[in-house]
Amino acid sequence: MVKNFHQFSADLKGIAADFHEVTSARKGDIDASILKLRSILERTDEIMAKIQRGEGSIGKLVSDKEMGEEVKQTVANLKETSQSAREVLGRFTKIRSYWELELRSVPAASGLRTDGGIRLQPRETKYYYLGASNIGDRKHEFREQGDYEKKNTITAVLGKDYGPVTLELGAIRSSAGVGLKVYPLQPLVSEKNGGRWGRKLELNAQAFEFGRDEIRGRAGRERLFDKPQYNVGARYNINRFVALGASVEDLAILKQYNINTRLSFEDKDLAYLFGFVSFAR
Repeated sequence: MVKNFHQFSADLKGIAADFHEVTSARKGDIDASILKLRSILERTDEIMAKIQRGEGSIGKLVSDKEMGEEVKQTVANLKETSQSAREVLGRFTKIRSYWELELRSVPAASGLRTDGGIRLQPRETKYYYLGASNIGDRKHEFREQGDYEKKNTITAVLGKDYGPVTLELGAIRSSAGVGLKVYPLQPLVSEKNGGRWGRKLELNAQAFEFGRDEIRGRAGRERLFDKPQYNVGARYNINRFVALGASVEDLAILKQYNINTRLSFEDKDLAYLFGFVSFAR
């Protein structure tokens, strides 16, 4: 221990000698550094004094309550804008579109009728449908004996879900009308299993052409149509692509039965296109 103490004392003397040498040789540099540090501290004191007096942009920001409130409001607006942007982008990515083709076989008219259109669905409980019914050459309109349906009529409706009921409003076969779809199995399906299975079975009804008063049909087989058209039917969705159904059209006058098949295909590119359009607006 004594030997170690002597060694420590010797090392301490060496360190003191080195420190003396450095401070002696670099005294001028040390003095200059101290002067620079003092100058920096003095400038810092001046800046802080100006800030406290409310001078300059930072001083106004710190001392001016009105400006402080404006900054807070600006930050709040930025947050609100960011939230709105997230909502817009969220809707943009949730838009879905489907091409739908329906074939209706009408035994009384000895013919096959074709309907087609597009369904744009911006959210799960709301959709827009635009399509045409009884597509074909109008030169052959009312060609068959029991054919009284006009060709190339337009359907454009807004659909909104209310639980197991869907209400449609708009134009049905080129006339103002209303539609109703009921899914009787949906209330029996728990949320855990999803609502898609509850929509397998669909009961539907339509009412349109409320001011109808005209004569239709091929020559020699004309009939007077002076009552609104009411359609009722049922459809079973086999999967997301195919649905089979049957309906009775024009209950007030014709009571024509038909069997129908609907094909549905999702078009993601079209959904993105509509998303870009809505985002640009």
